[in-house]
Amino acid sequence: MEKIVRKTTPRSGSYNKDYLKISVDNYFTMVTDLIGIRALHLFKQDCVSIINKLENTWEKAEAITAYIRKGDSEEEYKKLDTWEVKEHKAGYRSIHFVFSTAPYKSKVFTEVQIRTIFEEGWSEIDHKIRYPNFSNNQDIAAFLNIFNRLAGSADEMGSFVQSLSMMIQQKDEELRRLEDENLKHKDKIHELLTKLKEQTQSPEASDLVSNLQREIMGYDSLIQAANQLRNPLLYNAIEHFSNETLATSRLTDPLIDFYRK
Repeated sequence: MEKIVRKTTPRSGSYNKDYLKISVDNYFTMVTDLIGIRALHLFKQDCVSIINKLENTWEKAEAITAYIRKGDSEEEYKKLDTWEVKEHKAGYRSIHFVFSTAPYKSKVFTEVQIRTIFEEGWSEIDHKIRYPNFSNNQDIAAFLNIFNRLAGSADEMGSFVQSLSMMIQQKDEELRRLEDENLKHKDKIHELLTKLKEQTQSPEASDLVSNLQREIMGYDSLIQAANQLRNPLLYNAIEHFSNETLATSRLTDPLIDFYRK
């Protein structure tokens, strides 16, 4: 009932002239979120697998809509041609999937709202503050907008930390593989040097083999020292970029580039 009042009140901020035609006979089809479900997830990119699961399970009633805040990037949605991207004037972020079922003789529409826990937190607070009295207070709106940007930055940071974790895991696995391979090569070299020393008759050749062994040992110790020195550079980079005022784009791209190098 509150929604119908909002939708039919011109100055409410959510006026929709189509709702002027609503009646007892047609409200099941006009109100597409008569039944509402929330699907909350941790990382932004998780929404794609959730949507795929929904599409494979239910009869989609309308285009999937991704609501974004002004200033948000649309890049992540461009590859999903079937999704509609809409900028929400209140800064609301969510993906809406509407499907139809027929538990009775007539169709009933259900709306699934897919969003991250940070988007949900902001939305609940915004809804609690703004909705009851159609609040349009500029001071409240300004602080809610700041809060919205923080929630968006938290989602970016969550995705970044996830990708960084995967990169570190891949690097560690590759490092372990190289270390195992290196040990096999080292054992083989020492085995060949031992055989060479046993088969060498002249003192000069024996000295050359001994010198070669020392050089190999020195090379191994230098490799270990270089590996120990490499990690602090990464943490210095993290410290530097985390002190930046905008700890999202200024942190993410340079740090990923640095880590790849």
